[in-house]
Amino acid sequence: MIPRGWRSGWVLAALICLCARASSAESPGFPIDLQAVPVGSPRVLDLDGDEDDDVIAATRDGRVFVFSKQGASFPGAPVDLSQLLGQAVTLSAPPAFGDLDESGTFRMVLVTDDGTLAVLRADLSLELAQSLGADALTTPVVAQSREGARLIVLSVDGALHVLDATGAKTNGSPLQLPSGTWAPAVAVADVDRDGVLDVALARVGDDGHAYATRVTLGTSPEVAAGWPVDLGPATRVLPPVVADFDGDGQSELVFGAEGQLPVVLRASGDPAIALADVPVGNAPAVLMAAADLDGDGTAELLCAVDDGLAAFAVGTQLRRNRQLTPLPAPMRDGFPIDAAQVAQSGPAVADVAGDSDRDLIVSTGDAVTVRSRFGAEALGWPQPAGAPLAGAVAVGAQRDVMVIAAVSEDGVLHLWDGVGQPQHVAWDGFQHDPGNTGALSTPLPPRTVHPISGGGGAPPKEQGCCQGSIGGFELSALSALLVLGRLRLRGRLRRR
Repeated sequence: MIPRGWRSGWVLAALICLCARASSAESPGFPIDLQAVPVGSPRVLDLDGDEDDDVIAATRDGRVFVFSKQGASFPGAPVDLSQLLGQAVTLSAPPAFGDLDESGTFRMVLVTDDGTLAVLRADLSLELAQSLGADALTTPVVAQSREGARLIVLSVDGALHVLDATGAKTNGSPLQLPSGTWAPAVAVADVDRDGVLDVALARVGDDGHAYATRVTLGTSPEVAAGWPVDLGPATRVLPPVVADFDGDGQSELVFGAEGQLPVVLRASGDPAIALADVPVGNAPAVLMAAADLDGDGTAELLCAVDDGLAAFAVGTQLRRNRQLTPLPAPMRDGFPIDAAQVAQSGPAVADVAGDSDRDLIVSTGDAVTVRSRFGAEALGWPQPAGAPLAGAVAVGAQRDVMVIAAVSEDGVLHLWDGVGQPQHVAWDGFQHDPGNTGALSTPLPPRTVHPISGGGGAPPKEQGCCQGSIGGFELSALSALLVLGRLRLRGRLRRR
């Protein structure tokens, strides 16, 4: 029996649902068969400056595809690096993006398997190509130094390379590192707010142990005091994540290994907090992420456990116990999400449902699904991808709504529409941001929200019988239904 106070709301929700258009439908023009093996994760960003994000995917054979939301190929795409470089090349890592010359437009940074660094302009023409002198199987990072200079950071064959925007090596680069199998990406951020960028790296050493390393990029790169940290036996390590979980101005560094709970360390290398003892079992190597899911000013850590994807309240627990040794960070209610995870996939965090809450977008076997911060699955999801996904999902903006991109292992690129607003993005895909910094503090590119009216710019949005605005805020049928459902859930939680 429905409580009297909820009857009118659920009747309204039912009426809304009757004439709602599906908000999770695949965008017209998608899916697109790339007819090639994809490399890592797609990226959704505004490459050409038209205020609509483009969908970008790289493939193993050295090509980069760029599409509009309508599925139209970008002029000059796909670009073939083998033709640009005059030699046959392959890729194992997705590109990084950054405004290297402060011109207001993105550059695309790629590293081929034979160690050639290639920088492409926004029109996909070649700006820079140079050899790093060793094979490269890791993802490049574009970061900004304290002086505002752009740096390209990557680990190549046991050495850390730090380059300026022109591709020139900075003082002391490359820094030779111990041998081992390194994680496929690093994280870059000013961890201790001293004005100097730090690089977090993870590797499995020749002794079979995982090691966490922090390198400071001061006058020259050097391993920080107290590092490396032995994380114990491991066979595979994950790209690190950096976040100021409790908002105290000092970031924590998170290192993970397949089959183990992540380890949260301070800048000194000392443990910051443990995680609640949750079975990990045979959890695959899913990429980690950090985000403030509930808007309380503290961040949660997202990682794989035996039963799916977990969200640990790291920031809340650190803040509660700031003057004491913190108790282990508990798992949030509603987690873990019981979704089949795919190795090397990863979550994004953004408002997909249109209710200003942050949702988790995750790959689940051969599909993509959206979960609320309470762990509940959103209406209209999951959406099938037809095959297991390669890399993390990615989110971006098209006019006034969120879009979600994913590429399957068989090379099919997908794009789905959400109803959320594009400024509500916390973690936009692989390693948080287009620069692949893996740092929650890195600003995400601004997304333009176009007017819904037909005058002056964006075309008017299709209106159905249940679409319009209330108090100046857009209201779609599905978002209204989700808001009502979540209000009902919150009310029940309060009464408990």
